Amino acid sequence: MADGLPLNVDQMLLGYMQGLFPMDVGGKLRWRCPHPRFALPLADLRVPPDLERAVSSEPFEFSFDRSPREVVESCARDADEEWLSERLKQLYLELFELGVMHSVEVRRRGQLVGGSFGLSLGKIWTHEACFERVTHAADAEFVHLARHLSSRGYSCIEGQVHSEIMARLGGRDMSVHEYRSLLARGLVARASLGDR
Repeated sequence: MADGLPLNVDQMLLGYMQGLFPMDVGGKLRWRCPHPRFALPLADLRVPPDLERAVSSEPFEFSFDRSPREVVESCARDADEEWLSERLKQLYLELFELGVMHSVEVRRRGQLVGGSFGLSLGKIWTHEACFERVTHAADAEFVHLARHLSSRGYSCIEGQVHSEIMARLGGRDMSVHEYRSLLARGLVARASLGDR
């Protein structure tokens, strides 16, 4: 049923609020709700010492919402992100204008070397896609993001499917029922990424 609904910003928001996410496969929209879901409850956030050393060894600089279009475009160029079609890129950028989508940038000596974007839904963050141009940029970005979200009152990062970096930080499989319960409770609470 959801696959037949119109693809627009309102439908995107309604889908995410029900635990669905869109993918553009061969020019056809598909709404997904995998079982199990992979998520990182931020109360379980732990950074292993070896990962801490690896991500702190580079002089990375982090920011939010400075280059959303460049981050989305860079994620879409990644071979693993074929689902991120032109129309979905435009919709995510419309969600940015509404204050729902946010980008995370990683720079080294002023050059963009990594980043990701996600949606802020109450106290839930959905991790949509990421990219890196130098070693450790993606890991460093995710560690920084997780710590920032935890400090700002978010309860969970939802990654949809298994992610090695999320698993190393405490992410785990959970049932769709458990995720939707977290989402429902997160939607009625408030958290803020900070000033744009």
